[in-house]
Amino acid sequence: MPNRLRIGMTASLTGKFASMGSQALAGVESWIEDYNNTNYLNHSKNKDSFRIELVYYDDHSSIKDTKSWYQQLIIKDKVDLLFGPYGSNLTKAASLVASENNRVLWNHGGALVSKSGAKLDKLINILSPASSYFHGLLSLMKESSTEPPRLAIFYSGQSLFGKAVAQGAIKQARKLAIPVVVCLQYETSTKDMLATINSMQPDVIIGAGQIQDD
Repeated sequence: MPNRLRIGMTASLTGKFASMGSQALAGVESWIEDYNNTNYLNHSKNKDSFRIELVYYDDHSSIKDTKSWYQQLIIKDKVDLLFGPYGSNLTKAASLVASENNRVLWNHGGALVSKSGAKLDKLINILSPASSYFHGLLSLMKESSTEPPRLAIFYSGQSLFGKAVAQGAIKQARKLAIPVVVCLQYETSTKDMLATINSMQPDVIIGAGQIQDD
């Protein structure tokens, strides 16, 4: 009987992260299907070959449910690898459970989660931190203009994500001597700040918010 590699994860199929959670799950399922239909079939006679199986649960965009399901994946399902959920808060919750059980968790969806602290020592980040999201854009702006472009930034105050992205962009802009002419935080709507932003006549506007805001 061929070997198998069981991957466990949760995905937010319901709740506020349902859209992104469903996309994350679809991406993992597509990768597994591609591997099993190509790599495994091409090497099925090799004794070291294996099929990938996925075990997942709907975490309902809930920290409590996320913790419960990762306990299930580790203790009862006994999966071989753990993939994190979407969202920094859920990823941190999953990582804490993984560390408590001496298991590694691969983080693909929590841009605010770092390995700082012993409690998250089993976390492996495979995505860029939120604070560096606009570094490439800012470098391109600097290289593409003879005069420093005037930059405006607005970000959502509804989550730590938008603030982290904005703060990272401001820090990098200062490093590159790009003037930030205005930086505004909004809570529920961006309409009220458009007049203020336009009055500053920026060359580039950066927004860091939630999916629904975009």
